[in-house]
Amino acid sequence: MHPFYFFICLIISSGTSSTITPLNFDCPICSDLHYVTFCPPCQHEVCAYCVKEIMKHTNRKCSFCRDPLPLMIMKYQVKLYLSLSEIRQETIDASFAFVCRLGDINAVQRYLPHVQNIRAQDILGITGLFNACKMGYLQIAALLIQHGADVNQVHIGIAPLYISANNGHFEIVKLLLEHNADVMYANAGHGTALLASAAKSQLKILHLLRWYVKAKTNEHEQLFLNYLSKEHPDEFNHTNSYFTFIV
Repeated sequence: MHPFYFFICLIISSGTSSTITPLNFDCPICSDLHYVTFCPPCQHEVCAYCVKEIMKHTNRKCSFCRDPLPLMIMKYQVKLYLSLSEIRQETIDASFAFVCRLGDINAVQRYLPHVQNIRAQDILGITGLFNACKMGYLQIAALLIQHGADVNQVHIGIAPLYISANNGHFEIVKLLLEHNADVMYANAGHGTALLASAAKSQLKILHLLRWYVKAKTNEHEQLFLNYLSKEHPDEFNHTNSYFTFIV
């Protein structure tokens, strides 16, 4: 795993706090304007792009005070700025993809009207929809799809449906299927979403995916739509031969 990717996963999954400030941010290193920044324990705030460059080096230190910046930093603070004035459009779009990872629906709704490319990737090459699917943010995923996000746009060969099934996000899997996600897409080195749900014993998701494949194969799309509208708790209480399948 890329060091910076590991770093980002840590700070977001470890309860990183975020604050909203009224102006945009002029990065003191690259002199570019941003609205998503990182503030390390030494409080020397920089943009995400410069943090990424710092994390490429084995000698990771703050560019100002030279305090060491280890990968496992639990006290990083993500700052969001309200003003997007004079910020390059490509920066707005790319940073928005990262905002989706934070899980703040209000922040997503605040910046969404300013985004031109809803399918843009952040500095890690990840789309906003993939971030939402991975983290389990149903509201954000639905909002992005409503505004044109591609349910089949992959990240390093992995589709949103696969990562949702792999992480056990049943409602997001339903959402993606309702918008024609490719259930049989074989992710690079990982297999299909069916295999992911089977490997993780996500039987409820596995059953849902099988129903979808069956409906598509027999061109009985209404059958699947009827299934989506109901709950079937008894079908997921035990394992039986129905879950034997070929991918």
